This record gives sequence, C-alpha cells and structure tokens, in this order.
Amino acid sequence: MDNPPDNLKNKPKDLTGILLSKALLDEKQVEEVRLLHLSSGKKEEEIIRQKGWLDTKVLLEAKAEFWKVPYIDLSSQGFSPQSFELVPKN
Repeated sequence: MDNPPDNLKNKPKDLTGILLSKALLDEKQVEEVRLLHLSSGKKEEEIIRQKGWLDTKVLLEAKAEFWKVPYIDLSSQGFSPQSFELVPKN
C-alpha cells in the first residue's frame, strides 16, 4: 500500500484533530470527545459545546478548515431588507 505524501502525513483527519493541532483542545479532551461520540452517537461538536470547552464561532472556524471552505462571519455583513422578498414564504 502506498504511503501518503509527506504534506498529508500529519494533517488532521477530523474536527477534533484540527482542534488538537491548534491547541484548542488537549489530548485528554479529544479522547473524551471521541469516546462519548462513539458511545452516545452525538456529534463531536455537540459534545464539545455541551462541555462548554469552545464556543460556536471557534467550532465553525475549525469546521470551515476541515471542509476547506472560507469562514465568513455573516453577523458583520450588511444585507438589503429587499433580499427577504427573494426567500419563499413556505
């Protein structure tokens, strides 16, 4: 079996791996999250939020990195009230 390229060897493979690599969670917390995820079926991010370890914004930024998409904070973006007319009512 081929080995992964060097630039992928130490890349985080999941959300908790990203949080660990950024020192936002420690190894003990990551292990606890993974065990709770396996035993309860809850999403890792739900467990992390319930534990109060990280807020939603930090988790969303890490998820954006995981999915390789830019994180955009829409709360700081303006919008036109007329844009609501474009959204279906039902």
